[in-house]
Amino acid sequence: MIKHRITTAFRHLYIYVCYALAISGGIIVFAAAQTFAPASDLDAVTYYYKGTIGDKAAFVMRLTHRQSPTNPDKVMLTGDYRYTDKADWISVAGSYEAGELNLGEYEGSDTTHFKAKFKGEFNAGNWLPIGKKKKALPYTIEAFTAVVQPDYNYSIVQFQKKGLPRKQLIIKDISTTKTVQILDLDINSGQAERLDMNFDGYLDMRVAMGDTVISGALNTFYHHYLYNPKTQKLVKDKALNSMKNATFDPQTATATTNWIANDSNYDTDTYQYENGAYSLTQRVERNNIDAKNIKEVTILYKTVKNKLKEVGRKTVLVKSQL
Repeated sequence: MIKHRITTAFRHLYIYVCYALAISGGIIVFAAAQTFAPASDLDAVTYYYKGTIGDKAAFVMRLTHRQSPTNPDKVMLTGDYRYTDKADWISVAGSYEAGELNLGEYEGSDTTHFKAKFKGEFNAGNWLPIGKKKKALPYTIEAFTAVVQPDYNYSIVQFQKKGLPRKQLIIKDISTTKTVQILDLDINSGQAERLDMNFDGYLDMRVAMGDTVISGALNTFYHHYLYNPKTQKLVKDKALNSMKNATFDPQTATATTNWIANDSNYDTDTYQYENGAYSLTQRVERNNIDAKNIKEVTILYKTVKNKLKEVGRKTVLVKSQL
């Protein structure tokens, strides 16, 4: 009976790109397949997706598929999603039936009141927020070939070793409570932060090295660690470590840094992430000439044969906002 239901569901449930689940060495991986594959209640399967809301807000989503016990053509869905520039996961639950996705977005584990709804075909439709003044936005969803990153928590501990103060970052898998990685830190290291710094859908981590005063100006340096989905470990990235006060934009795949030399001079650098690496594309140097005017120099760069080359320069005077 279950086999007949699944066969019937296969005939009715399709999306343009779908993936079948394979398990290797305890790591969940997705491989290409031809159909949208529901699962019976006895054989729930989790799939990984990526998409956008409003053509700008990128997200990753994990959904567990279960065939409805009362309707062989209906797939029950539970899971969560998060925006790629955020660490928090948002709970979702709903169904897919007769080519239509109906997926509610909920507050925590409370599934009685939803905040928004994905409604339409599986791969495209409208995201409908609750509220009269809130605007519906189009969404897209597509299957994502990826290793599912385990949820983990972390803490920074300080201790003495051979009479010297030490700090370590302890990372634990939430589901098993096991320690999965320990990172040695500088003694002046401060707050840790999880975010996607190379736009691959996985949460990386950076740890503040402390605020550093240089020429009277305050700047923050970080240790940056990228998540390796093959080893499921965080690996220090030297290129990112050279950036100061970086902010990351997943829509443009860029990182922007602000460097304050002193009260009169400050720079903004823009790096483009491409082919697995960041390269400097623009630098804006600002120098306060007087209380009302700022000299602003914009320099454009291009990487040619692994060498950074200046390809343009423009100087303007702008009014101070102070």
